[in-house]
Amino acid sequence: MLQTFAPPLHLPRARIEPIRSATEALGVIALAITRPLRDELVIITCDRLRTGHSLAVFDIRSNLDELAHDVVGFVSLFHDATSVIAASVRPTGASSAHDATEQTLTACLARAGLTLLNFFTVQHGEVNVTRQ
Repeated sequence: MLQTFAPPLHLPRARIEPIRSATEALGVIALAITRPLRDELVIITCDRLRTGHSLAVFDIRSNLDELAHDVVGFVSLFHDATSVIAASVRPTGASSAHDATEQTLTACLARAGLTLLNFFTVQHGEVNVTRQ
């Protein structure tokens, strides 16, 4: 079981309460992370008030452009989605892959008129926030 996260005191309710902090975002993301850890991208779609609407998990592939386009396609299903919170899970700790995932995702979201609010990298025993 993933021991990286401490239980948050409060998880914002979907479509009701905004995600106000990185701790709340990680609490929601932790609900969807596969255990044992595997290479995946977890996203939360948010509206203009940072209220989370959906939670999705994507397998991380070698072609990050395809992954980013899949994320944009998913987010576009929600007419009020304006932004995304994302976590790249890499159990082997490939930090350069995290940078490429964040850059590719940010660029693709921007072309679609969406914003990447937070980006986390998760590996065994460590969580990093690279965009807050």
